[in-house]
Amino acid sequence: MSVKPLLADPVFPGLSVASDPELMRGVFEEHLRPLSGGTYRIIDCRLSRIRYRRGARCVLQYILRLTDPNTGYERTQWVTGVMYAKDRTRRKWEKLRSLDPGAIPDIFPTFEPFAFIPGLGMLVEVFPYDRRLPTLPLVMAGASPELEAPLLARFGPGDWHTEACNVEPVRYRAGLGAALRLTMQGQDDATGRRIVRRFYAKVYRNGDQGQQTHQVLRALWKESRPGGEGFTVARPLAYLSGLRTLLQEEAPGTPLEEILLGDGDTTGAVRRVARALAAFNQGDAPATTRRYLLADHAAYLERAGRVLRRGCPHLRLEV
Repeated sequence: MSVKPLLADPVFPGLSVASDPELMRGVFEEHLRPLSGGTYRIIDCRLSRIRYRRGARCVLQYILRLTDPNTGYERTQWVTGVMYAKDRTRRKWEKLRSLDPGAIPDIFPTFEPFAFIPGLGMLVEVFPYDRRLPTLPLVMAGASPELEAPLLARFGPGDWHTEACNVEPVRYRAGLGAALRLTMQGQDDATGRRIVRRFYAKVYRNGDQGQQTHQVLRALWKESRPGGEGFTVARPLAYLSGLRTLLQEEAPGTPLEEILLGDGDTTGAVRRVARALAAFNQGDAPATTRRYLLADHAAYLERAGRVLRRGCPHLRLEV
């Protein structure tokens, strides 16, 4: 799919450059400022996600491949470009610049957390910094006391402390949320025993949504029947309101995607998933305040159809 016809919007003349990864590689090299005296070369730039509302807003997520010319070390870096209509982008940048530097934790020494590209009218956010997810850098930094307590409780009886905690991003949607995998190595001070456990954390933009999701998951977990014909959910551990973060245990088993891509019994696996979904939909799922109506889904499909018709005009009839 070509993004060129999709992003031909007179409100955002800079989109012709912003949607070209090779041009943006040079733009980022010019405008992103390394921290802690580091030096990085951007050797590759890929456009990984676009959220676009014609005439109003465009969010573009990029994956940069960086190299340190002094050591040859390579790493990847997510970067998000946000563009608003009129002069809203510059005003948001000026608001960020007016913040007390202490309000933005300097935890990840790659680039400065935020930048502004005047020629494109683009506000740049360097992961894990996201003005709509202000607690994300704190969770990415590792096991704070607030984060450690509910996780160490799952190590069992003993006097456990954290020896190491590795946090990996699994999924990130700029301004909306992030899912992280936490691998913790704990040691029991009484016996010297070491255990490694994995957990998952989801950072929310809206604290109420995270709290509600935690309550629903707790109710579902109590209803689930591991090993049976019904459905199971990963055990929810806690919702940390100060971090807007939901913690869950790792779900055992093999992801369905891996089974479908492998050489095993795909039919049997899909049937087990279908039975679990049927049990969920026919059971007494806890009530929520959110409703998803058929009309909502139809409106979503119509919006998606308009996007596809602009991006793939040769498939207009099929769409």
